Amino acid sequence: MKNIFFIIIALVIITPSRVQATELTHVAGAPFIWEKEKQTPFGFKLNLGFNYEYMSANISREWQGDGALKVVRDLEYKRSTTTVNVGAEIGVKGFAFFLNLPIILSQSYKYSLVPGALYPGYPDYDACIARNPTNPAACNPDGVNLHNSRTVQDGIVSDIYDPADVESIVPFAGGNAGPRTIMDGSRKGIDQLHVGFRFNVPVFNNVEDHTKPFWVLSFDVGLPVGTVMDFKRLHDGSPQCGSVACSSGTQRPDLNTAVGRGVYDITLSSIMSNKRGIFDNFFKVWATLPFAYDNESLYRDKYYFANWGMKKPAAPIKGGISFGTDFLVYNDPIKKIRLNLFVRGDVKGVFQGQDYSEAYELLAGSPALYGPDTWAANGLPSSQYNDLANINYYPGLTTVENYAVLGGQIGMNLRITRYFFAEFSYGLRHMTEHFLTYTDAGIDDGTAANTYGRIDLNTQEANPYYRPVIDQVGNRYRIQESMIHTLMFKLYLLY
Repeated sequence: MKNIFFIIIALVIITPSRVQATELTHVAGAPFIWEKEKQTPFGFKLNLGFNYEYMSANISREWQGDGALKVVRDLEYKRSTTTVNVGAEIGVKGFAFFLNLPIILSQSYKYSLVPGALYPGYPDYDACIARNPTNPAACNPDGVNLHNSRTVQDGIVSDIYDPADVESIVPFAGGNAGPRTIMDGSRKGIDQLHVGFRFNVPVFNNVEDHTKPFWVLSFDVGLPVGTVMDFKRLHDGSPQCGSVACSSGTQRPDLNTAVGRGVYDITLSSIMSNKRGIFDNFFKVWATLPFAYDNESLYRDKYYFANWGMKKPAAPIKGGISFGTDFLVYNDPIKKIRLNLFVRGDVKGVFQGQDYSEAYELLAGSPALYGPDTWAANGLPSSQYNDLANINYYPGLTTVENYAVLGGQIGMNLRITRYFFAEFSYGLRHMTEHFLTYTDAGIDDGTAANTYGRIDLNTQEANPYYRPVIDQVGNRYRIQESMIHTLMFKLYLLY
């Protein structure tokens, strides 16, 4: 609640400063730089955007095999996403309604073993074997492989690789490097339709009064219109194809290709800009607050057991600031051609909540995370289950630790006549290190029937979605060394 309060107060009391470029803070129906006296108060915009994003990161795990708790490398994660955004805005005198629909044309992902200096098949492997004919173990790899990957050995991907039979998959003696990819797949579709309004505060319009900055307030509602992503497994964990179990050999990533989260949210933003000479400086603050979930969402009641030691699943709150400057390179007021270059910075905070993390594809429906194995070890009778099917199945949403995203963007925007506006940019972002599996064991009920100050895992103090194999200290997944590259193109038709 403190985080929400702080963000809302920031939105309300932000003081005027020299902020985002005149072109970008223009609201349909409001005056703009080449039309200080609009002939009509009506205006509209049509927009088409193209976005390509490439992400790479290491997904590491905690380890204390030698007695000291440390984080060791395990998997490489790569994801590329191509998105097209279509939208429209219609307004009168600077009060405009808009809608935007981002369509993910393709989202491909891959989990691979982190490469090391040595693994079977490395260039000097045969020479090493020749030097050690009676001790081939001396040539074992020091990179991550199917023999030492904790994800493989803990059975997280046992429906793809069987740890007990891993020697037959990658024989050391043959010098075969074996498959480096653990899992890959692709998704596409729609998550949310965005509708809302933008408002140019009347007394803050730099075109009408050059002593005042622009000030635009925005209210955006994200409506879940796409299919919710899941792996659609049966209650016994079997892959589901239609209404029956899939044939043997069907891998989890092939079962569902949707991208929806089933989340309703509100995004509030405040942005100011002011032109000083050739520079247009800007500052923006925003916050996204989830408030409801679709019936098919993994956040809904079928995955919430109020009588157990768990908090109601909730998507994370997000907020951030953007700042920077546009500077004029070329301006022809007669032909109405205008070229600006810009530099921008972004700081985004993601607050702890349940999310589709970078480990989602890896964990969702994994046999190693089935409920019966976990609960049986704690002596919990199945008669105490609220819903056996939903507790058994691990949906893949994990409690993700707080983290920040730091980034920057460079690019150009081009006004071509008074009716067209285009923007090209390149961005680079980095996520700070954080745990991807951070679920607590439960909630102590404080009664004499159970142990004070401790979660008794064989009682309903326990969190049904706590899985020691990934959530216990020493087993948690952590994301490190992330880099996110973005190429973006936007085209606007304005009137």
